[in-house]
Amino acid sequence: MENHSEEKIDYIYCSQVLKSLDYSNSVTSPAKLSKNLKLRPLQTDDYHKGYLELLSQLTDVGTVDEKQFIERFNQMKSDGKYYITVIEDCDRNRVICSATLFTEYKFIHNASKRARIEDVVVDSDYRGQRLGHLIIETLKLLAQKLDCYKLTLDCRDEMIGWYNKLGFIAIPTRANMLTIRFIS
Repeated sequence: MENHSEEKIDYIYCSQVLKSLDYSNSVTSPAKLSKNLKLRPLQTDDYHKGYLELLSQLTDVGTVDEKQFIERFNQMKSDGKYYITVIEDCDRNRVICSATLFTEYKFIHNASKRARIEDVVVDSDYRGQRLGHLIIETLKLLAQKLDCYKLTLDCRDEMIGWYNKLGFIAIPTRANMLTIRFIS
């Protein structure tokens, strides 16, 4: 009998796309994860698996109740531009790593798409296990699979070297990020 339980899970994007990624030229892959760790798209149940607590290790999350979480999840899912990918520790039933790939349509480059990585975080208890490398590599492969012409991210100065090791470069004439914050 086949296991159809995964079909009933409400993922933010189709989980099959992750299975189609080719890690053959990568130094890391989901196959190298320990058996208790699973790479997958964000799901609605992650509210109860510590997803917001994980994000709070990165930045201020605020007070988001389950209803708000599910409403935002459904908005992001219906947009079809959000590829929030997580790693779950299945033994602890906790999300321990996450990153968001966001795509946007452009008129330039033959009406192509660009992608941006945001909200990269690894639980402090799991750092040093190369989970960040795996999730970034996954999002790089995903951006290529989605036919994006470029992939960008913003990071704190102390993280530039880490992202350089993963193939990201600062272009000298375009290395400025300007921001207007409406909420501190």
